[in-house]
Amino acid sequence: MSEYRTAASEQWLVIKKVGCWSAVALTLITMVAILAPVFVSARAAADTSVRISRIKDLAVAISEYAADNGDHLPSKGRWALSLVPYLKDKSTLVGCEDIPSADGEPCKYEFAEGASQSKQSDMDQRDQIVREQPDRNKSETYFWASLDQQTHREQIPGRLLASPSAPK
Repeated sequence: MSEYRTAASEQWLVIKKVGCWSAVALTLITMVAILAPVFVSARAAADTSVRISRIKDLAVAISEYAADNGDHLPSKGRWALSLVPYLKDKSTLVGCEDIPSADGEPCKYEFAEGASQSKQSDMDQRDQIVREQPDRNKSETYFWASLDQQTHREQIPGRLLASPSAPK
């Protein structure tokens, strides 16, 4: 009879261990399910902050370039190379014009067509001067900056944000 109790108690210990580990696993899965969206939204917010910072840095660099060059803005064909000395982060314009990119990444920014070699004082300070290349794969919006160094968000034309379906 004592052998039966020993076998039963050993089984009970195994069941307790399995139950305990199941509870731990369930708790971890629940925590991951709760925290995953938080981390995703935090990363999206950080990416947005970086994009805004870079576009504003470009607007400041354009203004500094104009101040050093008789109020003239850079020319369309060489704008990126002209701005490199004025940027805080030199890697911002990697892939633009003759600035080499390690992985062949294309330029992420465009200089305004009508601003090429114009006088800064002759332009409306709220006109678009530099913008992100609209990326149809990653974002529904792009950022642009004006000569007054204000940053703006614009929706990519033809790309609608996902909307909830109407109840039937």
